[in-house]
Amino acid sequence: DPNGGQAQLASSVGDFEFTVHTKRLSTGTAKTNCYSLTGATGNGYGLCLNYKDGKFYLNGRAAWAITNLGTAAAVTGGTLANQWYTLQLTKLGTQLTAKVYLGKVIPATATPLATVSASNSSYTAFTQVNINGGYDYYTDNVQVLRLMNSWPTDSSEIFLGKRVVYGSPLGTSSVDSTALMIPAGVAARTYAMGVKADMYSVITESNETNNLLFGNKQFVITPP
Repeated sequence: DPNGGQAQLASSVGDFEFTVHTKRLSTGTAKTNCYSLTGATGNGYGLCLNYKDGKFYLNGRAAWAITNLGTAAAVTGGTLANQWYTLQLTKLGTQLTAKVYLGKVIPATATPLATVSASNSSYTAFTQVNINGGYDYYTDNVQVLRLMNSWPTDSSEIFLGKRVVYGSPLGTSSVDSTALMIPAGVAARTYAMGVKADMYSVITESNETNNLLFGNKQFVITPP
């Protein structure tokens, strides 16, 4: 272990959102789909979905060896076979959050089947993605997004959500819809809706000043 695929990141990341689609055709002896984001020596964090008993694990990895940081029941054992699931691991500061969703397309308002959280500060730099052990199973659409603790910096801004654009060639556009939810407890005032592309400044561009757009229409939020 790792007895599977590995891919090097273009650069080291600290805080991240790691997402992968996974599927297993049967719930036989080899039963656990595991993925991790680590350094070259196998130190980092990962998550596993057990297709035998339906449990979902958040793990630490020290020289590839697993330390369980938390467990949750995802779905009833025996019902997972031949289904795509989306696994997501987020690290922001010392906070780790792992989620599992049914399916490959996850609406912004979707509720995860299970969530596991933990606080851990053992590892802070990650350079590769690993598919760990328990063959054979399918893996699709592995992505790592760099996160930044400091956005948004304006206390009047409210982060409503995000969507990922896959592989848009230079000079093309992408049209899609995203469901957003205004969180409870927002202040009663007039707001404008804004959109920011590449909000974590992952992509190097010749013009970094045109990624933010605010609409002309304003709206008033009046909490009940």
